Amino acid sequence: MIADIGFYSFNYGTCAKIPEEHFMLWEKRAEAELSRLTSGKLANTEITYNIQLCICDIAEALYIAESRRGISSENNDGYSVTYDKDAAAGGEILEIAKRYLAGTDLLYRGVCL
Repeated sequence: MIADIGFYSFNYGTCAKIPEEHFMLWEKRAEAELSRLTSGKLANTEITYNIQLCICDIAEALYIAESRRGISSENNDGYSVTYDKDAAAGGEILEIAKRYLAGTDLLYRGVCL
């Protein structure tokens, strides 16, 4: 586990969105997403504060996307719901990773000589 509930609670405080009893599930899913984005480099990298924050932010993005079930907007006046097919997948998670991992080679997919 890269970021535990103690780290998450301490750093996010009252802004934390994931309930304590669900955090481990979403943290593991966030780890899997970040591992995929880094082409497995995460496994051989020293875990830094920024990596822990990145995992927490990805976990929150996944949790929020799941809780909204793909709904991007709602209107109850005439009852209208718009669904976003790829809610938190791809774009948002990549942007979170870029925010925290800029300046590292974790997202680099080219050839190192």
